[in-house]
Amino acid sequence: MGKKKEHSFVGVFTMIKVEDEKLFINGNLIPEASEVDKALVFNDLIIVLEGRGTQNVLAFDSFGKKLWRIEPFLYDFRPHGFSNLFDIDGELWAFNMSGFDVKIDPSTGKKIAERWRK
Repeated sequence: MGKKKEHSFVGVFTMIKVEDEKLFINGNLIPEASEVDKALVFNDLIIVLEGRGTQNVLAFDSFGKKLWRIEPFLYDFRPHGFSNLFDIDGELWAFNMSGFDVKIDPSTGKKIAERWRK
């Protein structure tokens, strides 16, 4: 009983499609991404937000190879997942429901900075 959710877009020479919470890159299903809420083309990467989990941001190359999964974000000694992705002035940011924006190094998935905004 998955949500019927679909969007697609074209990056530079790459077709990205999210349908029924599944990620397709150039028509190929990417099994490493599950329960996909959002996909964002950032530089030469496809950044994916999964709908659940605490390490729910991943990066893929244009061939579908997983490059990294975000490191855990701890708040109040507990890991918290993310609920949205943004490209803000050429920087990759993820937002979590604890009220934090986290700036991510797109080449490694490591946290560069954080700001509380709730």
